[in-house]
Amino acid sequence: MDALRNVGFAVFAKPKIDEDSDVDRDMLEHIDKRYREGLAALVVASADGQAFRQPLEEISRGGIPVQVLGFREHASWALASDTLEFVDLEDIAGVFREPLPRIGLDSLPEQGAWLQPFRPLSSLLTSRM
Repeated sequence: MDALRNVGFAVFAKPKIDEDSDVDRDMLEHIDKRYREGLAALVVASADGQAFRQPLEEISRGGIPVQVLGFREHASWALASDTLEFVDLEDIAGVFREPLPRIGLDSLPEQGAWLQPFRPLSSLLTSRM
């Protein structure tokens, strides 16, 4: 969220208080409102946006360019779409100062692999003192 704000995007955020309090419905209502007002293009950032796929594809098929921003490993729904353009946040110049420590599951060997921690568990205790 902060990465998007840092590069000039306004962000709508909503806390998840219970199972029914999800931002998806609010986002879809906002997108529909903007569509009815004459949307020229649409950019949606979502880590878990499966609910967006069908409405975004319909908008795209109507001739409006639609981009989805996110991380490849969390947006297979957008990557699999024939009508949506996907942009990985890490591919946008200036968003991150250094490469993120990411490992995609598709790059692991078939038998799997143990991934070492970035820091020891004990560091969690010392950071609270």
